[in-house]
Amino acid sequence: MNKAKELWDKDTAVVCPHLNSAYFEHDPQIFLEGYLEIMTRCDSVYMMKGFESSAGSVAELALAKELGMDVEYEEIYPSPVS
Repeated sequence: MNKAKELWDKDTAVVCPHLNSAYFEHDPQIFLEGYLEIMTRCDSVYMMKGFESSAGSVAELALAKELGMDVEYEEIYPSPVS
């Protein structure tokens, strides 16, 4: 959350999918499909520490790479994350 606030403070619009539907009781796949569609309108993506344990985050990263987006990682990885 600190990174999102930091970016908003720099006049950068931020979408936080995991918070947008946190209290909804629907099929998570529906939300993932919606978030992936929203991502097609984004310029970059920021991957938070531990994103690898979230199927949604991994799907978001794959789409970001497919679309040629800039990807920034909270944590530095010893080798490229696929």
